[in-house]
Amino acid sequence: MRVISSDDVRTIEDEHQSRRVRITNFCGVRGQAVPGPQIFLVDYPGQAGVAVRPHFHSVDQFQVFWRGDRVGKHAIRPHFVHYADAYTPYGPIVDAGDGVTYLTVRARPDSGPKYMPESRSQRPAGAGGRQLTVQGDIRALDQAQDAAVALLGPFGDGLAVALARLRARQQLPAAQPAGDGTVYLVLAGALDGPGQRVSQGTTVVTVGPGEAVPGVRAAAEGAVVLALSFPEPRP
Repeated sequence: MRVISSDDVRTIEDEHQSRRVRITNFCGVRGQAVPGPQIFLVDYPGQAGVAVRPHFHSVDQFQVFWRGDRVGKHAIRPHFVHYADAYTPYGPIVDAGDGVTYLTVRARPDSGPKYMPESRSQRPAGAGGRQLTVQGDIRALDQAQDAAVALLGPFGDGLAVALARLRARQQLPAAQPAGDGTVYLVLAGALDGPGQRVSQGTTVVTVGPGEAVPGVRAAAEGAVVLALSFPEPRP
C-alpha cells in the first residue's frame, strides 16, 4: 500500500509537442519503465487546439480529467473518467482554450505514447479492446441511498470504477478482490493516513488486489473517494 499526497510531490515544467506542460509525478516516472504503479498529473495551460494527438499505450490506463474540452467525441467535465485497455487507440485530447488537466493512472509502467497512425505496426495482432468513459459526479451519491455507487462494472476481470462516501473515521474499503489493484483518489473531504493527513485534490492511495487499507480512514469531516480498479493483466 502507498499513500501519496499532493503536498509530498514536486511539479516540473516540460514541453510536449511544442506545448508547455506541467508534470507532477506521484508514482513511478512518466515515460520510464520503473517497476510499480505509474501515476502523474498533467496540466496544459490554455491554448485552443489539440493538446495530445490520438495514440495508444502498452498497458491498461485510467485518466481522470478536471479540465479540457473533449477526449475523442466525449465531452470533459470535472472528474470525467476515461479508461482504455492496453494497445487501444484513443484521442485526440482537445483544449478549448481554458487548458487541460488530467491524472494518468496505471498499475504498471509504460514507456510512453505510441502515436497514430504511424505506430499502427507496433500494435500486436488482435490487441486492444475496451475504451470506456464515465462521469465521476459526486451528486450520484446524493441521489443514491447507499454510501457507495458503482459507476462502471465491476466486470469479471476486475475492471471497475466506483464512488464512496466515508463517514468520519470510517476506514477506506478494501480493494477489489480480482484485478491488478485499486487506486483511490480523494475528491472531497480528507483522509487520515498513516502519520499524515491527505486532503482533497490529487491524493492517491494504491493497494494490491483484495488488500485491505489499515490505518487509512476518513478525517473528521468525512471524505468522498473515487476508486479505480484495474483488470487482471493479460498474457
